[in-house]
Amino acid sequence: MTLTTRQYELLYLALEGDGYKTMAALAERLGLSKRTIQRELEAVTACLGEDGRLIEVKSGSGVRFCGSREQRAHLLKKMGGPEKLRPVFSQEERVAAILMRLLMETQPQKIYSFTRNLGITDTTVGSDLNHCEKWLAENGVPLVRKPGVGIYVEADEWLRRRALVRLYYEQAESHKYKLDNKAPALCGIPDAFDSRKLFPPVFLSQIERLLDSIPELAGMIQNDRGRKALALHLYLLLLRVSQGAGIEEQAGVCTYAAAGSLANILICALEAHFSIRIPNGERFYLSSVLQSSQGLSGISDRESERQAARIAERMILRAQARTGVMIDPAAGFTEALQRHLVPTIARLSMGLDIRNPILEDVKAHYGELYDLAQECAKELVDELHTEVPDSEIGYLAVHLGVALEDSRSYSSRRCRAIICCPSGMVTAQLLSLRIKREFSDIEVKDVVSTAKLDSAQLERDSIEMIISTVQLPQVDLPSVQVSPFLTDPEKDAVWQLLKACKSEPPKTGAGVQLSDLATTLARTRTAIDTILQILSGLFLWEDGDLADMPGLIARIARHTAGTPQLAAAVQADLCEREKLGSTITPDGETMLLHCRTEGISQAWLGIVRAKEGQTAGLPKLALIMLAPREAQKQTLETLGAISRALVEEPAFIKTLRRGDAQSCHHAVEKILNTYYCEITNQ
Repeated sequence: MTLTTRQYELLYLALEGDGYKTMAALAERLGLSKRTIQRELEAVTACLGEDGRLIEVKSGSGVRFCGSREQRAHLLKKMGGPEKLRPVFSQEERVAAILMRLLMETQPQKIYSFTRNLGITDTTVGSDLNHCEKWLAENGVPLVRKPGVGIYVEADEWLRRRALVRLYYEQAESHKYKLDNKAPALCGIPDAFDSRKLFPPVFLSQIERLLDSIPELAGMIQNDRGRKALALHLYLLLLRVSQGAGIEEQAGVCTYAAAGSLANILICALEAHFSIRIPNGERFYLSSVLQSSQGLSGISDRESERQAARIAERMILRAQARTGVMIDPAAGFTEALQRHLVPTIARLSMGLDIRNPILEDVKAHYGELYDLAQECAKELVDELHTEVPDSEIGYLAVHLGVALEDSRSYSSRRCRAIICCPSGMVTAQLLSLRIKREFSDIEVKDVVSTAKLDSAQLERDSIEMIISTVQLPQVDLPSVQVSPFLTDPEKDAVWQLLKACKSEPPKTGAGVQLSDLATTLARTRTAIDTILQILSGLFLWEDGDLADMPGLIARIARHTAGTPQLAAAVQADLCEREKLGSTITPDGETMLLHCRTEGISQAWLGIVRAKEGQTAGLPKLALIMLAPREAQKQTLETLGAISRALVEEPAFIKTLRRGDAQSCHHAVEKILNTYYCEITNQ
């Protein structure tokens, strides 16, 4: 049996699970039209011969595998390994492959090398090169086509690396399911053409671990995105040096002393770890990357900070004049904008750019904020005499939106409350969502753990009432204890507390911030990251032993933590949380097993189903929710959307209890998509 790479992927997806996959879903996942999917399915079933009857194609439903487990295993074996496939690539794949080759090679490339390696005609290569030329021009790299000589790009090593990083990110987003190993690795494109082979995730992870071992970086890397971006630049540096394309001569003087010092430390660590000599010119290149990185702190100097402060102040004045809103100088937004502008100025000065995954959302849904940011960006143009790209303007819109939102208020009398639970995590987020939905006169100012209750802070924040899932120690504020699911009698208790608070004069400074698009915009970036973490790490265990809770907790810890030491931390935190009482749905069939822990660096969601014949009276399903100890509020709110669905979406809980792995993944994806649409008002 001889399949093309496209047919191999399609058959592989059809063999996953037992349910129907719609033509639209397959088309979206493979980047093809529905008509192409239908045509390829016909070819696949014909190629399978008698076994083709096991692939059922039903109008209105889609395609599914309708055989036994043994027949599935037989088909997988019959498909053979990907090395036997006949490659067929989409135009997007071909263009990416050609771009990769042109950027990696300094010698002119011949047309026939593309036709031979990609299995296409000269005419198709010409069409693909037109797309390449457009992409390269957008990234400041000219494409040269000389008859008799070949095809090449005119760019120095800096320009090549900038373009390679941009290409990597585009391909990572376009083919994320392949990068996450959710589809088989396909052969056909030579290594020099394939971004997935040139940028192996395993190697990038190895460099990330090396970064974590460097003491001088402790506290400087602000988030996982910053760590991954730095690892990518270091890997590309190593790759180009190993290919003989290292930067030998220093192109200038490092602006920030801290960046130059840190670059030397990183270069020495790379040389020692990988046994490679790195040219001196790479130190200046790396220092430039460091001082323009958004995810690092402690790199700038006093002069750059003073420059950023001047520009930030002028931006705030321009925004106030444009909108008529006075931005509170004591609220810290000018300082936050200043910190953002320090690496922004460095990038603009060196002609570097930044990825902005929320740019299109900003333009589509927050047009007025984007226009305001464009106007404020004129301060950067006047200061630096350079244009400001859209990606930078998108981030400016976020900062300005938050500042303007915080400066607005309205006079309706609402009572300020905080929500408490032992961990300040999922149960509190669930309760917070229920309170917001049921009581429009309650403004939930924060969600906190009982261990972090600070009377002085509550007074400063003008908090008027506390709603808690556990019995609180002696507190001065009016409070009420309820369950995370807020039963009808508990609603009455909250209502009585609300009436008592409203009978008193509002506390000084009490006011309510509007919850409009600007606030949502500020939460979007973290919410997107959390959603991607949840979907990529989602696990389903059919044989979970809910009767042996310590054993289950130990298994969860091993699965989510990277090392035995971190697993021990996860296990201890889960056990400590369960000592305070389990969270079980009113029907007694589902429990939430959750905590915040230092043992993980990302959000996790898992589904555990009880073994058949497990003792009656125990939950049949456990939903596992884990978040880093210092997780941002938006991360907890995203996980809270899942817990809310447990009680508000009967179809969701039914799918978790009975559906296959793919159905559960789609159900979670649907809930998170709804939540994303809510916070972006789509």
